[in-house]
Amino acid sequence: QRWHELIPLSFVTLTVLVDLVLVVLFVHWAACFWGFMGILFTGLHTENSVWSTWLLRAISDKHLNCAWSDIPHYSVYWMSCYWAMCTVTSVGYGDIAASNLTE
Repeated sequence: QRWHELIPLSFVTLTVLVDLVLVVLFVHWAACFWGFMGILFTGLHTENSVWSTWLLRAISDKHLNCAWSDIPHYSVYWMSCYWAMCTVTSVGYGDIAASNLTE
């Protein structure tokens, strides 16, 4: 109970801050997992296969004229964070979606 005396915040403010930190952590973990799935399964993709991933669809939707391996990992992470935040908040825009059964 000593830390309550050191931090002069109301119970409601403290609860909102803790919830916000938990949501940010969950979004980070979900984004890391979603990005890992995209990179892993996109690496299994060949030119002749019909296998598609969310990362390949995102690249083609944004009309990027580059190979998936040329996209920096931080860009994949931010696309994954966008997906995770839309999923967690139940907004679900649908522009980044699962493309195969595993995803």
